[in-house]
Amino acid sequence: MARLIHLAEEPITDIPGVGRWQSLNDRLGIRNFGVSAVLMDPDDGTDMTHDEAGCAHQEVYVVVQGRALFTAGSEEFEAGPGDVVALDDPAETRNYRALEPGTRIACFGAGPGAEHPYGAWIAEEAAARS
Repeated sequence: MARLIHLAEEPITDIPGVGRWQSLNDRLGIRNFGVSAVLMDPDDGTDMTHDEAGCAHQEVYVVVQGRALFTAGSEEFEAGPGDVVALDDPAETRNYRALEPGTRIACFGAGPGAEHPYGAWIAEEAAARS
């Protein structure tokens, strides 16, 4: 079964300091990798600094709209609409932030192994911070 969603119409969960997130796994019926989107502005104070060493996830980011500054280890670069950023080393520290208002980034990630409740962390994080 194919599913079509429009990011502009999907519910947004605001997590202070982490951005405005859209959990997409359930809506898309995806269980074998994580898929979500984040909407950010340059002045919203989001800090996405993290690594995936604990779960061995590899991640891919697709800039859907706006521009973002990505940091991977000691490397820093800008990405815009249609650019794809891949991080294959789960232990590498990464970060990204919006350079333009309304920057939206689609995030995909998975680690080795079977099904996992990808995207569930968005609701858990929001509940923990409210």
